[in-house]
Amino acid sequence: MASPPSNKLQTIADLAGVSRMTVSRALRNQPNVRQEVRERIYKIATEIGYRPNPLISTLMADLKRRRVKRVAEVIAFLTADPEGREQWRRSETVALFHAGAVERAAQLGYRLEHFWAKEPGMTPGRLSRVLWSRGISGVLLAPSWMSYQHDYPEFDWSHFAAACLGYTMSQPDLHRACNNQYLTMRSALRHLRESGYRRIGLALSRSDDNRVLNHWQAAYLADQAMHDAPEARVPVFLSDEVLELPSNRRPFQDWVRRHAPDGVVSVHHGFLRDWMEEAGLRVPEDIGYADLDLSGDMFGRVAGMDQNSRFVGAAAIDLIVGQHHRNERGIPAMPTITSVNGSWCDGETVRGR
Repeated sequence: MASPPSNKLQTIADLAGVSRMTVSRALRNQPNVRQEVRERIYKIATEIGYRPNPLISTLMADLKRRRVKRVAEVIAFLTADPEGREQWRRSETVALFHAGAVERAAQLGYRLEHFWAKEPGMTPGRLSRVLWSRGISGVLLAPSWMSYQHDYPEFDWSHFAAACLGYTMSQPDLHRACNNQYLTMRSALRHLRESGYRRIGLALSRSDDNRVLNHWQAAYLADQAMHDAPEARVPVFLSDEVLELPSNRRPFQDWVRRHAPDGVVSVHHGFLRDWMEEAGLRVPEDIGYADLDLSGDMFGRVAGMDQNSRFVGAAAIDLIVGQHHRNERGIPAMPTITSVNGSWCDGETVRGR
């Protein structure tokens, strides 16, 4: 008969030369055990085949959840926009991330509190000390204001269960929640093809595509390879500048005339419709348009993808709370990505099927 868990804990303690309480703390990832002791305990536990009881783990998580509901525990929502403390609110996507996170946190007995990393006199190291001194051990990071930015050098992550939103925060490599941008593009293209569009073009700026780890362009090229003969493929219109700059109007119209797409996919660029109509094309009769990230008053007026950003925010909270329940802190050895699918929304810019 296998030894009961309590006996195994004592066996590990005897072999490691520590108390049973120290073994319990180490196996629950509590921070008050020296690293060399923790590693010795892990090694012994693995050798003797110790496994935690999943029923007890579930019970402890439930007890912890009930306890925090009496006094809501704070999860820090960190932003680092250099232009101002409330700059993040100007992005509808980030605002929706935040709204979804607030709602999910409340359901689980937590609340979000905003901290601006660029506060005068604030440094990343000091910010981590401020959070730790306040007993805050959960951190949700807003998307970086620039792609692949390292906004928090010298931040001490060892005390925190953290997750970031989107792809733009590359350092440190934390657990993250994001829209499945690859499938978002593939879904948009599928709906356009089902509506009868055959020569579909993609118009992006490099910065837009970089912010999603080039998943949009990758999905577009994969879709072309599956459906279009090489001579029928429309090349990507890829701008080195912000796409809406007037300097892109003429090159975009030339691209439309030269390659004759019957549908165009882009993101947050309703002005493209004006440029296409200036070129003598009727939307959607002559050329369709689908947006990869519908927002605000675009719904119903423009066809495209709802990225379900509120659900992304909620998923990020689940990542943080899950780490809390498992007593996991610090930069993960193997970060995970939780991706949320987008939803197609009909609109006036695409012909009905």
